[in-house]
Amino acid sequence: MRVGNCKQAALLGAARGHVDFEFVIERNGTMSSLRMLKSSGTPALDQAAQEALTRGHWLRVPADYHEPRVTMQVAFHYNESPSGSPKKEPK
Repeated sequence: MRVGNCKQAALLGAARGHVDFEFVIERNGTMSSLRMLKSSGTPALDQAAQEALTRGHWLRVPADYHEPRVTMQVAFHYNESPSGSPKKEPK
């Protein structure tokens, strides 16, 4: 499944899961040390989440922040709530 098809499949409910990443934002706003902590089990979903992170525009770390970089962890949930249960459709 290609990433473009995956986005459509996720919207239609054909793919479900979540993927967790950790990465570092350097003082100049560049990303480094991107690593997947947990796969969704669907490579196309993992790839879509990774592309969202690598194509993003990150802000510089504020000058008054005492550390030279910020480590972040994010989770992408596809057709499920953060608790892992299926996403409920609005009434």
